[in-house]
Amino acid sequence: MDPSIRSSAPRALNVRLMKTEPALHDATQRFVESHLGDVRVSQFADLSHASKLLQKGTWYWLPGGKGGFLVMAPNSPIVWMDEQGKVSYKIPMRVGKEWENSILLASLQVSDGILRLEDVRYAGKRIEAPFSARWELLLDLYRNSYITDSVLQGGLTIEPAVYSPLESASEWNERTPMIMIAQGETYKKRVRIQIRDKDTKPPVERAYPPTREPSQLVKLKTLHKGKPAAAAPAAALAPAPAPPAKGAHVIPSKEFPDTYLLFVDGENKGFAAVQGLALSRALLEASKTSSKIPVTVIWNAEFSSHEIVSLA
Repeated sequence: MDPSIRSSAPRALNVRLMKTEPALHDATQRFVESHLGDVRVSQFADLSHASKLLQKGTWYWLPGGKGGFLVMAPNSPIVWMDEQGKVSYKIPMRVGKEWENSILLASLQVSDGILRLEDVRYAGKRIEAPFSARWELLLDLYRNSYITDSVLQGGLTIEPAVYSPLESASEWNERTPMIMIAQGETYKKRVRIQIRDKDTKPPVERAYPPTREPSQLVKLKTLHKGKPAAAAPAAALAPAPAPPAKGAHVIPSKEFPDTYLLFVDGENKGFAAVQGLALSRALLEASKTSSKIPVTVIWNAEFSSHEIVSLA
């Protein structure tokens, strides 16, 4: 996959995000300024200056986008605000309470309905760790605390960014976004670089439904331990059919409605994906009479998660 802000997530239709009222916008801006101090997280550089800067340390590429802050302030709606503090939107997403005092860097592309999670800068305290450590923290949030709720999100896709190593620049072409972001392992600011004068838009790619787990491209970061990795060929990501898991049951989550913890042979497998309104209703009815609901599940290799297919 060529570097692009257009992810493999579905192109959203009629995603409508609510702008924040002035009081909430001002409160969000104060929260960011008070906890981050310097809110200028990006700097611009021409190719000449950037080429010298990138010779030192470890760097990763990220396609440029509408950058901003994803703010999870206590007792407040989750808000995305652009880097300049000019516009902000309420973000309909569900996360665990342990993340309600956090600030992430994220890009929002309203036209495509994609919120791209890129970095963690504050989680109860200002994070000064190297980027690879912050990236692990972000993936922990995505895997274990964020829960996809397609109804609540209204078509908005929320997923981690896909970083690629510095040497991937040799593969850039006319489909590569005009603005690329260089993320340093220890450099404090991200560097925005205009790589050519004229922009060309890449074609829309095939879609897949939202999933509880990070995208396959993000999971491939394990090729470079502790660091984001480049994308592998699409053929390597092809899902393989899997037999149904035996001895599976779910327990309704006490924290989130219409969400279920999956157990297979007594082992907690985390939250399971529930696809379809009919199945969701069937589970809801079954939960009224039993807190332990036998189900049939399969391993969805494409999305790297268990999927409930029916009641057992």
